[in-house]
Amino acid sequence: MTERIDVEQEKRREDETHENGISEDTAAGKPGVKKKISDLKNKLKKPTKKQIIIFGIAAAAVAAIAVFIAVKLPSGGKDEVEYENVKVERRDITRTIDGSSILEANDTYDVTALVTGEILTDTFNEGDIVKKDQLLYTIDSEDAQRNVDTSQNNLTKAQQSFADAVKKKNDTIKSNSNNEKTTKNSVAKALDNVSNAQRALDTAGKDVDNLTIRANCSGTVSEVLVKEGDSVTDGTKIASVYDASKLKIQIPFNEADAAGISAGSAAELTIASSGDSLEGYVESVAGATTATQAHAIVRYVTIAVENPGGLSAGEQASASVNGVSCSDLGTFENYDENYVTARVNGRINNLYIDENDHITADQVVGYIESDNVTNSLKNAQTTLSNSRLDLDDAYTKLEQLVIDNDTYSLDSSISSAALALDDARIGLENARKKLEDYEVKAPIDGTIITKNKKAGDKLEQNTGSASDPMAVIYDMSVLTVQLDIDESDIEDIEVGMPVKVTADAAEGVFDGTVTKVGINGTSENGVTTYPVDITIEEYGALLPGMNVDCVIEVESAKDVLAIPVEAVQRGNRVYAKGDKKDENDKAPDGYYSVEVRTGASDSKFIEIKEGVKEGQELLGSIKASGKEAEGADTSTQQQQMGGPGMGGYGGPPMGGGYGGNMGGNRQSGGAGGNRQSGGTR
Repeated sequence: MTERIDVEQEKRREDETHENGISEDTAAGKPGVKKKISDLKNKLKKPTKKQIIIFGIAAAAVAAIAVFIAVKLPSGGKDEVEYENVKVERRDITRTIDGSSILEANDTYDVTALVTGEILTDTFNEGDIVKKDQLLYTIDSEDAQRNVDTSQNNLTKAQQSFADAVKKKNDTIKSNSNNEKTTKNSVAKALDNVSNAQRALDTAGKDVDNLTIRANCSGTVSEVLVKEGDSVTDGTKIASVYDASKLKIQIPFNEADAAGISAGSAAELTIASSGDSLEGYVESVAGATTATQAHAIVRYVTIAVENPGGLSAGEQASASVNGVSCSDLGTFENYDENYVTARVNGRINNLYIDENDHITADQVVGYIESDNVTNSLKNAQTTLSNSRLDLDDAYTKLEQLVIDNDTYSLDSSISSAALALDDARIGLENARKKLEDYEVKAPIDGTIITKNKKAGDKLEQNTGSASDPMAVIYDMSVLTVQLDIDESDIEDIEVGMPVKVTADAAEGVFDGTVTKVGINGTSENGVTTYPVDITIEEYGALLPGMNVDCVIEVESAKDVLAIPVEAVQRGNRVYAKGDKKDENDKAPDGYYSVEVRTGASDSKFIEIKEGVKEGQELLGSIKASGKEAEGADTSTQQQQMGGPGMGGYGGPPMGGGYGGNMGGNRQSGGAGGNRQSGGTR
């Protein structure tokens, strides 16, 4: 905006300088006034990419013309420039990107032969529609049929050879298997005997280990229950042991108070005999209630404590949990009591513990003497040894039986016969597949485009005719077209967008869909384009090879406030009719500046989301008057007022236009573009 005002000020100074007979370069003591004007005009001629997106070429007709006003140049010059006012109206806006390209079939298939020979029949003509696996050609297959017959004979021979080899083995085994069952039973029985003897030995070994009396827990011996020389059995209690490092106590709490106590809660105990305090934790709360002798309903709470050293079982204490006191005293018990027991029958031979001794788990505390255990171990060892000898004998007999019934050579014969049988089957399968190659079928549903071979032609390997396409089929399930989209537009296109397709060679408008947006750009002459694939399912009279025009709808707004694109100035500003509200406002006389927020736009109109109201009058485009009306050259004046002439968008005063002779590609901005349905690709 500032640049536009500067241009007009410099122009006014230039006029005054000429009237006073002073050179331009020294006017007002500022050299180069004319050059500054030229530089500023050049700046206005260079649109930015953002400006190109917002503005289009100015040949568009203004939708709503309200009144005409005359605005004189700030210099008070002789010429007058008139502008058309426009109104803010509601309308539908659709922005599109267009391009042209050539239709293609969905896919193309060459029908080729894998064999040589004379073509006996063909069943189609060019233009025919064929189905997948439909027979197209038959080729002379006499030699191939002979190969099939030969392969079938070879398979029959191989099957017989295999059957003979298997029969020979079965007969041999049957004749030498009289003792097989007995020998295998002997081996199985010997294996069972060895297993049983091993288990007996393991049991005897454990009994021997159990002759050593070991403590099964750690703690203090409270009482020794046997003495040396006493007879014991498995399970006899040797001594009682308790863990003095920890105690537990069961204390009654009123039923209501106990409901608020849970396992893990901290507890404070008071020793009844000394009044000392001790900390513990709740281990459990009884689920059932109990009636005391005083007829109170209580639940017992079990509390565990670490023994500080002077505390013993039998002492009493009270407790408090969560600020709630118990209803009566409880008595301490050893936290854990256990017994050292005998694990085998015998007589106590040695005993190494006394009352109040501290023992640890697995400590040896005595020995038991037992002749039965010792003898059982010896007998188990002897039985196991004999069972193993019997097993060795059984295996020896079985090995001899295997030698007597050696079938290695027979198995080898069967294996060879099986391989030969597989080869014969593969040979027959290959021969049949080869025979199928003499019937050439359609690989897909499609339309015959080219028919290169016919009945009577010969396919010969040495001439290359066997590998040449016999026919060409187009997959016409859909038609496709690929557009090259400018890098400035590609971000606006998404898969699934609707496309309108037209062709000079076919009447009507056809619906297409964007099915792929490529990311492999191609650069040429400083411009990068990206491929966009479009699919047309209902293509009517369209055919592959036709030139088509495609219009992709990328943005649409329905029933929105809109104005002509030329009414929007740089910086998203419009000039509304009315008095200025700010003395610094640079809008023309009779107008004031309004900042707007724009939305969707096409080649003529742009959506206004905020800033103006429906029906409000705004400054629009230039109306020819004065010299313009007389046909005089007013390009300089237009450039001073709005930008680069009528080649694109000249624009309202101080607005700056875009498009011009630059051949822009947005908002219908000149030849060469594909944005907003703009120009020719």
